Amino acid sequence: MTTYILASEYKEALEQEIYKAYRYAMEEAKRDFAITKEWLTFTEIKELFMISTNTLNSWIEKGLLVASIGNKRYINRNRINEFLEKHQ
Repeated sequence: MTTYILASEYKEALEQEIYKAYRYAMEEAKRDFAITKEWLTFTEIKELFMISTNTLNSWIEKGLLVASIGNKRYINRNRINEFLEKHQ
């Protein structure tokens, strides 16, 4: 194995690029996981469907059903798909 010595500015730049790549991969993994989940949080729905809080609230006002467990609120993925089919 060969060892390389980097100047500190290159080392810092490399560390930052590795960190950016890691963060991007983690965000992708979170989105991929949300795609397979049956019940989604409001945050997951907004990220997955690329909508605002106002849009999600509008969907709920129009009849999208919400399930509450304690102080957490979830929406079933199938219900979202059915809602969107009806309201296009």
